[in-house]
Amino acid sequence: EDSLIHYTSVTFQAALLYTSSKGERRIRVHTLSLPVSSNLTEICSNADQEAIVSLVAKMAADRSITSSIQEARDAMSNVACDILKACLSNNLSNRAFSLLVPYSLRLIPLYMLSMIKSTAFRAGSAPRLDDRAYYLDLCKTLPTQYLMQILYPDLYPIHTIEDKSQIIQDGEDELHIPQRVHLSYQNIDSHGAYILDTSEYIYVYIGKAISDHFVQNVFNLGTFSALPLDSYSLPELENPLSMKIHNFLSYL
Repeated sequence: EDSLIHYTSVTFQAALLYTSSKGERRIRVHTLSLPVSSNLTEICSNADQEAIVSLVAKMAADRSITSSIQEARDAMSNVACDILKACLSNNLSNRAFSLLVPYSLRLIPLYMLSMIKSTAFRAGSAPRLDDRAYYLDLCKTLPTQYLMQILYPDLYPIHTIEDKSQIIQDGEDELHIPQRVHLSYQNIDSHGAYILDTSEYIYVYIGKAISDHFVQNVFNLGTFSALPLDSYSLPELENPLSMKIHNFLSYL
């Protein structure tokens, strides 16, 4: 509760006392030191939007249990609005700052909307109670990296994996990683094939105009119409395209 004006940094420390699987008593200490600033522009420009979203998800999960799902949804909307209002009011008084919202916070509205539409916080009775409880627990317990992936999954075009991909040397083998694209209908080509990685599940979407060459080399089938709707695995075929895709799936 003391004033931080005269401090250049503050330190947070948390200790966890636990018993290992071998019965050993251990203490794990986490220490975090952060700079102090009274300049709102500096704070906004250096904000960690993924950490903010992770914290809001945990607070919203608590709110949904102690109050209601609707109040949790309203709280998430208010967070996005409050951040935008603070940035806007600060930028109006600081003409040197050209963007209404700093680059570090540009995706906050998108992530909040993703949370509101997620199984954990979706309105109505559409999500089953067990599913909602499961995803609320994930909001409370998942590391930030995996929580963000559930809220905003990774989408990769695999039909261009041979031509447009980053190549990483994995021992003696080359790993081809397609460039991730935004979750937008504009990035979905009917001639393409895509992998959607949600951290929990991996989905393969095949455009209806995909080439027969791709279908033959990846699924060992003749045409798109021959693809089964309930397939849960990809055949491992002895051709470069199939091997590149399977290596990428193993990497994920």
